[in-house]
Amino acid sequence: LPMDAFLLNIVPAGDSDCFRFTAPSAGKLNASTSNQSSSTCSGGDTELFLYTDGETSVDAYIESDDDGGDGVCSLITIDLSEGNYVVCVEHYSQFSPSEIQGALLSMSFASFVCGNSIIDPGEECDSSEGCGEDCLIDDGSQREDEESGNDNPYDDGVLDLELDSIS
Repeated sequence: LPMDAFLLNIVPAGDSDCFRFTAPSAGKLNASTSNQSSSTCSGGDTELFLYTDGETSVDAYIESDDDGGDGVCSLITIDLSEGNYVVCVEHYSQFSPSEIQGALLSMSFASFVCGNSIIDPGEECDSSEGCGEDCLIDDGSQREDEESGNDNPYDDGVLDLELDSIS
């Protein structure tokens, strides 16, 4: 699912351009920068930042990249869960930033597919005997519920476990 290419206008120096998006399901994000007229980033050394929950705080930080693409272009390729995210582009140097005009941010997202014979993140199996329609092993086990939340002990998605006492 290509999201598109976005023209960057990082002006004044020290500015950042941010783009919010929703991953409709678990899948792979590919975000990269390039120059509008070529595949290199000559004239604009970029740095990409990826955040979760639609925020740009330190707590929401997931990943960043400076020169992972062609030349000094940035590239983030990462598996994501369903949810809200933000990608920001800045000049790579916080100490001596410059303006960047004419650069592009290209983004695409490909959802993982259950039943494609590939065990993607979040899947326990795929197209094999004993594998359910949700790509989880049909073993009767209860699984945590990411949708209901499980980040703190009071969230609905946290499983109550009964442990055997140790004598």
